[in-house]
Amino acid sequence: MAKPPFAALICGFAAVGTVLGFFAVQFRAEGNEEYVSYASQGSYAMLFTAFMVGVTWYRIRKAESD
Repeated sequence: MAKPPFAALICGFAAVGTVLGFFAVQFRAEGNEEYVSYASQGSYAMLFTAFMVGVTWYRIRKAESD
């Protein structure tokens, strides 16, 4: 079975999370408070997903080395 592209997934999720965080800051600066929570929650979810993909990558590499 081919290995999933973990590094690309981590970078992609982290990039989307960073962009959504930037949007949350921009929305707050422009006074669009109704969109701040949506953007910040999406940012948290994407950054957490990137972290969990990293944990999964670590655990798979550790299991393969044993």
